[in-house]
Amino acid sequence: YETLCDAQRSQLTSVQRSIARPSSMTKLASLGIDAEAEISENVVRCMNELGKSLNDTLETIMVEAMARDLVHDLYRPNKERIDLASVLSGTVDDVAAVSNLTRFPLITRPSPLPMFYFDPQLLRYLHRQALSNACKYGKIGGSVLTEITFDDKHNTLEINVINMPGQYHDRLVAMGPKAEERVFFKGYRIHDRFINDTDSILTKKTESTQLPGDGGWVMQKMARMMKGECKIKFLESKTVFTLSISAKPYESEKIRTPTDVKTFRLPPEIWGIGIDDSRIQQKLLAKFFEFAGISSEKIKVFGKDSEEIMGFVDFVVNFMNEHMGSQILLIADENLEMTDGASNHITVSGSALVESIRSRLLPEQERDLIALIRSANDSASDVAVYKARAHGFLPKAPIKKANVLETLAPLWLARYPP
Repeated sequence: YETLCDAQRSQLTSVQRSIARPSSMTKLASLGIDAEAEISENVVRCMNELGKSLNDTLETIMVEAMARDLVHDLYRPNKERIDLASVLSGTVDDVAAVSNLTRFPLITRPSPLPMFYFDPQLLRYLHRQALSNACKYGKIGGSVLTEITFDDKHNTLEINVINMPGQYHDRLVAMGPKAEERVFFKGYRIHDRFINDTDSILTKKTESTQLPGDGGWVMQKMARMMKGECKIKFLESKTVFTLSISAKPYESEKIRTPTDVKTFRLPPEIWGIGIDDSRIQQKLLAKFFEFAGISSEKIKVFGKDSEEIMGFVDFVVNFMNEHMGSQILLIADENLEMTDGASNHITVSGSALVESIRSRLLPEQERDLIALIRSANDSASDVAVYKARAHGFLPKAPIKKANVLETLAPLWLARYPP
């Protein structure tokens, strides 16, 4: 994150210096261009690019963590209310970033689709793998269509990814059902076998060095996790990958609690306390608290230096002693990087800090605290540790105002049942 910030800061400074030169100012003025407005536009552009870079980095970390857990049967779906077309459109944009967006059309039937209750990461990753395979094994430069169909009579959802024929397609068609089954065998790469048959050089990979998403077997694992299945058809004029799953609109799938998640609100006098070692994440934490409805004067975010990290436990305990009866939402980053007196880098566990805080509070104080651990690269066993030390786990994902309360609601209701 800090490297990305430094790169953008350097670029912005260079632009500002260029514009600020007298010759540049004169030239801009002669063209009727406001130099200050030009600088402001460049600030906005750089910040937008930085935001996208940060989101892309975070997305990569989360995908790698999920892929690892999927392979070892540790992944547990994290369902939420989603707009399926928007979720998969994001995947199309990722794949199409280096290509022509018109290559990857997406259509839905009906249009628009209803909202669903799924794990967006699972669907996004599966769709990304289907698109990647379509580009890799289909016609070079050919279009890849995503077709989403919802049958409300039978409550079934079908996602088709369709590509034009690529190399060896005629051999796949000739193999018939045998090829369609073997695509989903673990460790089986049918195209590699064709290459081998034609005496091309084939680099063999052990299972441990294969990327988890290289095989259809991982996609089948993801489909079964959603109580569905994957199929593929090699037809004369195209290849059709299909994900079929049972699905009901969100209204019939939503969490059954006396409190409606849509109308959930935090108590008006609650405090928001957070800690993160990244300056960018500190600002995002403050925004998260704001989006949750906490007033700015009741938000405190720490982690700018080693002193704040090491003094965090004492601060929170003292703060709660001074504010008896006040409820506190505490969010701590799990991996807090700092340096000691000898300039050695040390990683402090945020969940360990929270555990220490809880151990020093009186029972009635601890009841006023809801502490969440925020992290991105985590296995199921990691999350279990966080939940044992704190009151819940908050995945580190891009913060969207519309989703903050919806994310907090189940965690709050689990801590304070109606």
